[in-house]
Amino acid sequence: MRFLTLTTLLATASAVPTLYQRSPVGNVEPVLITDYSLRKTNGTIQNVNFHIHGFQARNVSCAAGPILSLPSETVTCGASNYRFVLSPLNGTDPNQYALSVYHQTGIASGKYATGTVPTYCVAGGLGSQDLQCNQIRQLGPYKLVLRS
Repeated sequence: MRFLTLTTLLATASAVPTLYQRSPVGNVEPVLITDYSLRKTNGTIQNVNFHIHGFQARNVSCAAGPILSLPSETVTCGASNYRFVLSPLNGTDPNQYALSVYHQTGIASGKYATGTVPTYCVAGGLGSQDLQCNQIRQLGPYKLVLRS
């Protein structure tokens, strides 16, 4: 019985993502972006949603909308010290955006990184001017390395 309990406990502990087990080293903090989705109608971003996971971010929910101009305002993720901004991406796909994530670690100090979450877009229920863009789950979580 004790062996089974210990084995179960160790198996559960090993299933916890490595990212949660290690503290950020110096000025570097890796975070994972999951469940990213963006809805755009008639050229306007109606909403964007995603979650941040990391040493100090356990499934932090981030959401905004509508976003009327880019770069967007800085949006605070829930009641956390994490924030984000969407910016236009210099490229050929008008449905891809640069995502900047900020982590405030002190007064007027913090870490940040910018990247582009891989997405695919499909027509939404309102016609050809309605797009629903979702993170490509087969690629796994999108990793950003925040730096100060």
